[in-house]
Amino acid sequence: MAFPPTTLIDILPDPVLLHVLSYLSTPQLCRCARACRRWYNLAWDPRLWSTIRLTGELLNYFNSLYVAKIFDILHHYSLYIY
Repeated sequence: MAFPPTTLIDILPDPVLLHVLSYLSTPQLCRCARACRRWYNLAWDPRLWSTIRLTGELLNYFNSLYVAKIFDILHHYSLYIY
């Protein structure tokens, strides 16, 4: 059962949110993916993952799970890291 939107951001269509998310860094996208199911699905959209930057971030076990997810996406869509 879908709940009615409770905030203004909930009524934004997915293409608009994808555009907003496209301005975020890799670590920021990973954090947004934890907000809710909708944001999780949007944050892992392959169109947002043309560049991956991990500099300046402490890569612990939790972050490494996201890195593994990123590599799965890249492999699935035959994308490469330069």
